Amino acid sequence: MAVLREFGDWLKGGLKLPWGELANQTINATKATADLSKTWQEAAPKLAALKDLDRLDSFFKLFDSPVGKLAVSGLPFASLGIDLLKLYFDVTKTEPTLESSVALAAQIAYLESLAAVLERAEEDTKARLLSVKLVAVFERQLEKAETVPLSKTRAKRTLTQLRTSELVEAFDEALGELLNEAGLAGWQVRVLVDQAAWGMPKYFYGVVPELKEAVAPLAEFLRSDGLRIEEKFGSVEDYLKEKIEPLPRQKVFDETTVSFGNLYVPLMVQPLDVSGNAISERPVGIHTWAENLLEQAEPRQVGFIEGGAGRGKSVFCRMFAAAVHLDLYSTFIPILIRLRDVRKLESNLTQTLETHLQVEYLKEKLFASESSVDELVPLFQRLRQFYEDWCEGLFVDSVPSGNWPQIKMMQLKAAEIDTGLRQVDIYTGMNALLLLFVLHGYGQQQVKEDEKSPLNFHPCGDPDSNAMDNGKLLRMIRYSQLIRPDYLAFIVWRYLSAANLRGADLRGVNLSSANLSSADLRGVNLNAANLRIANLQGANLQGANLQDANLNAADLSGANLCGASLQGADLIPIFLYTADLARTRIYANFSELRFDKNTDWEGVRGLETAKNVPDALKQQLGLT
Repeated sequence: MAVLREFGDWLKGGLKLPWGELANQTINATKATADLSKTWQEAAPKLAALKDLDRLDSFFKLFDSPVGKLAVSGLPFASLGIDLLKLYFDVTKTEPTLESSVALAAQIAYLESLAAVLERAEEDTKARLLSVKLVAVFERQLEKAETVPLSKTRAKRTLTQLRTSELVEAFDEALGELLNEAGLAGWQVRVLVDQAAWGMPKYFYGVVPELKEAVAPLAEFLRSDGLRIEEKFGSVEDYLKEKIEPLPRQKVFDETTVSFGNLYVPLMVQPLDVSGNAISERPVGIHTWAENLLEQAEPRQVGFIEGGAGRGKSVFCRMFAAAVHLDLYSTFIPILIRLRDVRKLESNLTQTLETHLQVEYLKEKLFASESSVDELVPLFQRLRQFYEDWCEGLFVDSVPSGNWPQIKMMQLKAAEIDTGLRQVDIYTGMNALLLLFVLHGYGQQQVKEDEKSPLNFHPCGDPDSNAMDNGKLLRMIRYSQLIRPDYLAFIVWRYLSAANLRGADLRGVNLSSANLSSADLRGVNLNAANLRIANLQGANLQGANLQDANLNAADLSGANLCGASLQGADLIPIFLYTADLARTRIYANFSELRFDKNTDWEGVRGLETAKNVPDALKQQLGLT
């Protein structure tokens, strides 16, 4: 992070330069400036060659101005900053590294994203930010970034997880502190920081080509397919760190201090051949036996451990997986799968494990591959048919010999895993629903706006046909609530971006924190639904029934609400930036309403009787 700090200090030194004189007179004005660093003195002969030299005066004035000015300056702030960065590297003969490249590009992209966020912010928020200078944001982010040890390996990982990386979280923390100090409410701080951080990756990959030689190692890494390779191996390391490494430290049952590692005593086992005959005269340590299997070259063997309940087989698997990670990675990569998590038993162990891994990781990893839409169509069609059959109860109502949920339940009970028929049936159906939503969203990303994706899914059937059953999804939601009321809210609703729910009956459904961005919600019945903190950015809610819905802190920025009904809805607070509210019926409480000049209020009904309508909106609509 030294390069980021050194560049930051140099950039702040530029505040002392008489840029107006440089643009209008001669370069000698630089050398005549008192208390200027040696680096700036050496940069003087090169300043004249900079593009937009006349605008650098405005750049540094903006740098020393309130951060809100970013949104209204009209300056290409990032481009000018990039020119100065190149100049700094040229003067100081600094050779960029991957670490410095990632750090520099990340901060420039973060500030560019922040500018876009502030452009949409309401005027009273901008007024509160008059006390926060852009240079203060820059400096505070430098201070926080210095606490992040960005090695070459960590820099690569940062690229695969930009939004959740330690570096961007340090930038988040810095911005959040300054916004808090400016007196913004806690929820306002969270919203602004989240918006800046989530928008940052989009700008990151835009500034890299502009930076060119200043981030040459980063540009080369991206060109050489390094990002895809890093994501592949990074996902393995994440799994080992999050799932395998903590195993010995996990607590035993309800104990608060006693872990498996505290109590573990390795078993002694009697090795047997495939016929059940003893191979050795005396028992051997189970770790020695397992390590011998790993050391065997060809053919690879599968080891089975037979023993009564409670003898320590499962604990051994935990401890041995952790030991392999510690001592034998990356020759071997341990994967620990609980029997209760295996959804389907195939004819052999290898196929069973492959099937399990494909279902468990499909929703997270499937689209990191180069699979085309056409390649996914067969899988999509099978899943959709499975979902339709599940909704009809064909599996759970089958005769015992072919009742898959019952067979699976008995297998789990035989393994001393307590579960019921409904649990097996519901979890299976909801996993299929989740995957269909994911496939649908992926398909929408791959086609042009006027094209129809072959991965088009609606959980209630085709909304353009008489066969549509608009209550089907609601019935399945209520069925799932028999075993866990919050299952859908915490698992499935995260994958509703671009979902097609047109005309569905979702009365009273808990969609709190759901990601419904760009979803097709035309004519949906969301009466009394819980949409608290839901992401509805860009959603099409034309003609939707939102009466008595809880839209507390929901984000409807860019949403189409033409003809929707919001009578009695809870809108405290709500974000309506660039939303289209034409002909919407509103009889609600508008306390803490957030909107901007692009919000379309034409033909809105009910504002005359709505509570807490902002004075600015009343004036805009002639209601005063």
